[in-house]
Amino acid sequence: MNLNKHLISGLSEKEHKVFADYLNKKNKRTDVKNIQLFKSYLDGDIIAIKTATNTNAYHALTNRLSINLIDFTANQLIENE
Repeated sequence: MNLNKHLISGLSEKEHKVFADYLNKKNKRTDVKNIQLFKSYLDGDIIAIKTATNTNAYHALTNRLSINLIDFTANQLIENE
């Protein structure tokens, strides 16, 4: 299973919204597609974003999303304790 799919499936509906806000605050540029990739994972339609970007850009985008998901879940665990 894909790491991003696995991490996203562990989030609740409320956490999906909070994570999207977290990504929005963390973005410094306006042309970043990480929120679109996150929403495509939720919808189950990753092919649209994969075909819209080249292979190297897609892999970099998925890696950044993975890092942000890990940071977000770690921060959530720390806040809950």
